This record gives sequence, structure tokens and C-alpha cells, in this order.
Amino acid sequence: MFDLGLHIETQCSGVLRPIKSLSRSVGSRALPRQPSRSDFVTARSPAPAHHGRRNAASSSASAFSYSPATFAEDLVRLEEEGATGTMDYRLYFKEKITGSRISPWHNLALRPRPTVGSVVNMVCEMPKGTDPKMEISTKEKFNPIKQDIKKGQLRFIKHGKLLFNYGAIPQTWEDPDAVCPSTGLKGDNDPIDVIDISTIQKNRGDIFKVKVLGVLALLDEGETDWKVIAINTEDPISASLNDIQDVEEHLPGVVSTVREWYRVYKVAEGKGLNKYAFDGRALPQTEAIQVIEDAHLSWAKLLQKKQAETKYAVDPLLFSRA
Repeated sequence: MFDLGLHIETQCSGVLRPIKSLSRSVGSRALPRQPSRSDFVTARSPAPAHHGRRNAASSSASAFSYSPATFAEDLVRLEEEGATGTMDYRLYFKEKITGSRISPWHNLALRPRPTVGSVVNMVCEMPKGTDPKMEISTKEKFNPIKQDIKKGQLRFIKHGKLLFNYGAIPQTWEDPDAVCPSTGLKGDNDPIDVIDISTIQKNRGDIFKVKVLGVLALLDEGETDWKVIAINTEDPISASLNDIQDVEEHLPGVVSTVREWYRVYKVAEGKGLNKYAFDGRALPQTEAIQVIEDAHLSWAKLLQKKQAETKYAVDPLLFSRA
């Protein structure tokens, strides 16, 4: 299990401090039954010294008692329900041994095991070359991937098919009630978005390791919508990419292509251009990691709430709280 005894000043606390390590241990194991309270452990971490102002997610995380069981990607299989291109379509994630449904948001670990540097897990919601707007459903039980619906119609990316694999980082959440001082806007109410700039084609629902390289602070319809730039660790060029400036050197034009795509993509829907904080500059790896850590702690804060207090599907993954 991961350790929530982590206290940092993050991007959304208005302070930018490097994170020394991403190497906290994350457990990955298969359970021969439906998860129950025995699958949860108590986080007993001493309260470390902190510097400056602690962010709310960090303070709340220290009171968090039980964390969901996590599963390695090789212990997970996919199951489609309903026909693609319909409102009934769902892509569920299941534990291989028992066939029990699990959540790609809660039951997949933030980091793979063993942890390696700046590597995190990515769940592919929209493979490159596709345009149906697919996303993890945060409000449905077990959080399947489904096609977004707007005004009673299935949503497509009208700007065109995606240039890169697109998805989410598990166990993260951009809090819609918390204003990020560095952007002045609240979170977009979803797991952190991640863009895989590798040349490897992935499929919807694929779970794979990506190396975090940087982040763009997209301001989308009045919300902070972080776009983490990362690369599939299986791509040979990933060994040469260790920060955002390496992308500029080895893959010139990629960052500007990503930035421009998300700046203009809603114009085709009759909306205006999106804006960016930091004058559109892609922030370096250390700051991207801070954004992810902040969203991880916001996710942990969310899991403290009783089901009646939240509209998000977090039970039956949690059964007891201190």
C-alpha cells in the first residue's frame, strides 16, 4: 500500500519546491475475493516537520485511515459492456483471478511497483487517432470508461483525431472546490490528464508506465486543467528524455504541437480559444511531479468522505474510517 504520510508544499499551495523522490512504495496484489475491510491498512506515519503553508489536501491526508487495495496491470483484464458508439457502452476493469470488477481510478496504483524515478501509471482513455470523447466515469460504480454525453448527445472531438495517446493518472483528483493560487481557478473535477508523446499506439483501457517530463497549465472554461506531458517507458527514446527541455531537444515541435492543439480544439465546437497560465510555458518535471502529488493528496481527501457526502463513486472500495 502507498504511504500517505507525505507533507509537501505543492503547485496549488502557491509554493514551488522540488520533490526529492517519487519512490514511495505502492502495493500491488491480487485478491482471491471481492475486497473487504481486511484489504485495507491503517496509515501510521508520524507528522513530519513542514515548511511554510501546508495545503488543505496534505492536512486532510494525515487523518486518512484506510486505502483501497491496488492491483498491478498484469492482474487486470478488461470487459466491454454495450455496443461501442452508444450511450450504453462501458469498459470495465476486472481482477483476473476472481473476475471481480475494480476501479481504474481507485484500485490502480499511482506508481508502478517497483517504483522508478518519475514513472507513474497511465490509463489510456483515448488512443491516438481516435475522436470519441472517452473518459473514466467518476460518478458510476467501479468507474468504467464511457463516452461523454453533452446535451443528450455522444460527444466527439470535433477538432479532429488525437495526435497522441491521452488518459488519466490513477489515484489523482483535481478538486473543484479548491482554488489553485498559481492559476486563480479551481480544479476541473477529474483525475489528472496525461498525454503520452511516444510513437507507440495504445488501446483504450491499456494500463502502462509513463515517465513524467513536464506539465501545461491549461485554463479550460474557467477551470484549471493540468495536462501532464509524459512518455511511454517502452519507447526507446524515453531513455534520452528526463525533463521538458529534453523533449525540445530530441523531439522539437512536440511541446508546441500539444500546446496549440489544446488551445484551439474547442473552437470547432463554437467556443473560444483556451488559455494557459505561465504564458503557455511547459513547466519542468519537478513542478509536474508537484502537481501530481497535490492531486494525489486531494484524491485521498476525497476518500475520507462518506458516500452520502459526495457524488463520486468511491464505495464499496472503502468500508471503514477512523
